[in-house]
Amino acid sequence: MSYSPVEVGIDRAAHRAKITLKGPDTEPPLDIGAVYAFGSDSYLLRLARELDDAILHIRLNERDVGLAVLKTQGDPVAVLAE
Repeated sequence: MSYSPVEVGIDRAAHRAKITLKGPDTEPPLDIGAVYAFGSDSYLLRLARELDDAILHIRLNERDVGLAVLKTQGDPVAVLAE
């Protein structure tokens, strides 16, 4: 499964899911007005929505998965700036 900032890989033999959270690929908004302009497409809202969907998919459709490994990718400073 692949979303914009979230990728999920399922290793059924190992009963494991690897969830990769990718950092933003655009400049952070400069003020709250810019955040409102992005609306539901702002990085943090999109990340939360897609991570929630990925976790629900694993829980409901991949019942043999017993371990979820979270991995991050990208610039941590850019994430904090969001």
